Amino acid sequence: MNRLKKNYTRGHPANAIYLKLYGNYTTNIYNIAGIDVFPLYGVVLKKTLSFKQEICNYTKEGRNLIHSKLNDSLQELMEYLLANRDEAEAVKFNDNHISKLAGQNGKSFISGMELEIENMVCCRKLPKNKGGTDDYENLVWITGTKKGGCIWKLLIIGKAII
Repeated sequence: MNRLKKNYTRGHPANAIYLKLYGNYTTNIYNIAGIDVFPLYGVVLKKTLSFKQEICNYTKEGRNLIHSKLNDSLQELMEYLLANRDEAEAVKFNDNHISKLAGQNGKSFISGMELEIENMVCCRKLPKNKGGTDDYENLVWITGTKKGGCIWKLLIIGKAII
């Protein structure tokens, strides 16, 4: 540091990275030519608690551990959807609508009520004929039985983000 004595200053920067990594660090930080130099010994890391090495998407045991955390009604809905795929729809839609069901925790997008097997339908926020896709972000689960009224229900409630 002796050669840089004329080119550095000491202080505490107030940027987000400093606060995240060095929140409780009390020693001065060197600033050389406008760049903050952080010492490695000051980094504070958090341990990842309760992470299991067995959790894996590619093994049967790993998938069972992931799905064991789902509540019983959601697991029942997912098993129903896996057994009753819609042959008229694309594979991407069939996969994403199951993921969306888990993402919504088995609740209706509009009312927030629990979905039931005989009273639920997956709708596209933006219909295919208007440029909509089968992507996860474009799908929602609502209570109802007919697909034709999906877009009207979403527009009336005002939750359609198009």
